[in-house]
Amino acid sequence: MDHPALWSHTPTVISYNYWQNIDRFQLSVDTYANWVMFIPESGRFSFQLESQEGESSFGSIVICPPHIAFHRETLEKLTFHFILFHFAETNTNIHTTTESYPHGQVIIGDPDRLKSNLRMLRKLSGHSNQQAQLWKNTIIHDILLLASDQFNPFQESMPSAEDPMLEAILERLQTLAYTPFNINRVAAEFGLSAVQLTRKFKQTFSVNPSEYITSLRINRIKSLLMESDYTLQEIAVQCGYDNGYYLSRIFSSRVGVSPSDYRKNNKV
Repeated sequence: MDHPALWSHTPTVISYNYWQNIDRFQLSVDTYANWVMFIPESGRFSFQLESQEGESSFGSIVICPPHIAFHRETLEKLTFHFILFHFAETNTNIHTTTESYPHGQVIIGDPDRLKSNLRMLRKLSGHSNQQAQLWKNTIIHDILLLASDQFNPFQESMPSAEDPMLEAILERLQTLAYTPFNINRVAAEFGLSAVQLTRKFKQTFSVNPSEYITSLRINRIKSLLMESDYTLQEIAVQCGYDNGYYLSRIFSSRVGVSPSDYRKNNKV
């Protein structure tokens, strides 16, 4: 899925807030007149955005288009960045072309770059002069680029499908990747059996759904090991696994080192 608008339209930040360790949102549902971006830094929250629903934590962002009801609920103490923005050099057409623009939950393929951007945003919190505004616009543009398929680590192995159903299945898997996963339930949503869905998915993307889910989870586990002090059990809960022991087995077999060794060697 291409997002050409990202290259030709620079976002202008209307407001930016950095919220730390909140227990709950002030509103469980809200609708905005402009684009909104929620970027978790620690903790988790659940969301529903039209037909999309899931959980978001560090390594993913949620982008809400204008005039769309955004339901959300904290699942644990949440620190996040809230950005309200629009596109200064566009007309209202940008608001009606979400098909060509990343929205909903997006998994970031380069968490280190996202971390760097968030660190810069924190420094700009509370500053509203012209220079700070230009920096905010630049940082948000870069995050939007990270959210586009231009920076998707699965771009080569996960080509765009000509079949709209398979594209919808791919997006659904991304939304559910960090929750307990049931292939039968997903298949039923699309009127398929688990065998049919797996066969169609692998024929198009050269990987079966469970392998794709595992790849997404491994990337998030890496991020949480580096960015947090969560225990393996806590990370397991955030990544869709029943317990830390099973997570450790999967991680060690895929990465070649144990989670504890990965954290020791990579955490700064």
